[in-house]
Amino acid sequence: MTTLHLGRKTLLALVTVALFVAVGSSAMAADNEELPSTDQLLADGLIAQQPPDDPDDQDDEPDEPAFPEQPDEPDDPAAPPPDEPMEPEQPDDPVFQPQEDQEDEPEAVLAEREELAEEFFVRLTPGVWAPWMFGDVAVDDAGAEVDQTIGDAFADFGLGWTGSLQLGFGEFGILTDVFYATTEDDDATTDFDEAELEMQKFGLNASVAWFAQLNEFGEIGPHAGIRYMWVDSELDTVDEDVDETFDATEGWIDPIIGVAGRINPDPDGMLYIPFYADVGGIVVGSDLSWQGKVALGLELHENLGVELGYRHLHVDYEGDDLDYEIMTTGPTLGITGQF
Repeated sequence: MTTLHLGRKTLLALVTVALFVAVGSSAMAADNEELPSTDQLLADGLIAQQPPDDPDDQDDEPDEPAFPEQPDEPDDPAAPPPDEPMEPEQPDDPVFQPQEDQEDEPEAVLAEREELAEEFFVRLTPGVWAPWMFGDVAVDDAGAEVDQTIGDAFADFGLGWTGSLQLGFGEFGILTDVFYATTEDDDATTDFDEAELEMQKFGLNASVAWFAQLNEFGEIGPHAGIRYMWVDSELDTVDEDVDETFDATEGWIDPIIGVAGRINPDPDGMLYIPFYADVGGIVVGSDLSWQGKVALGLELHENLGVELGYRHLHVDYEGDDLDYEIMTTGPTLGITGQF
């Protein structure tokens, strides 16, 4: 009896295990049928095959992370900082290159250009003038021929004076020039038995100039402006029938154009040559006026020099009471300073 009872329990356990195995296998089969594989779906035509990704459609730049990475701090606080990024190279255009990289031009030229472009300067040259005057002058109805030599000017203390002032603004400048001369002729040639002529003249030039640089050899350029002239003449005559004084004073303005400059024969030397020339009148003021001056300068100091030169002035003017055609010419001596 006991043996039969144990056999029933064992049979019951085996039946139970078999049922669990059968149920598990059915569940797994059901899961496999509910979730087919991708290959099976493609084979059955239930889904379409996607084309491969085009690399051109991808963004040129990868997406930045939401939180950019922070550089790692060096463990040693005394460690040198990381290398700084290199600056982009400058183009080959010399305009963008640093001044020190321009090795094609001499340093003296670059220094001179920098000085002319940035600095303002004043150049002043006062001096004396020993003129020789000759020509014709007519005061009212009385005419005289003038002929005063340089020796007469020294003997009669008839020295004149001159002065020039240049204001420099880089390549541009303002030129002013002033002169004064006088003469006394006790034996003037006239239609009278005796005549004495006293005459004085004053002139002021003002013009605007542009100078072209000749590298380290100087500068030259045109200028344009005006000249104011003032002349005072007095003629005393002595004759059997006439004993009279004729006097006339007139002033006028001439437009002028010309050229001026300064040449350095030896850039490293002490000699220099300043020059100036103009022509004016013609249509306004005088019938014709022109002048020229040139000098040889010697630098005594960086900002101080002495100049020995020559100046010539010709004026042909016809006014109401004065007819004046006189040439005034002679050597000059001056001192120049630059500030």
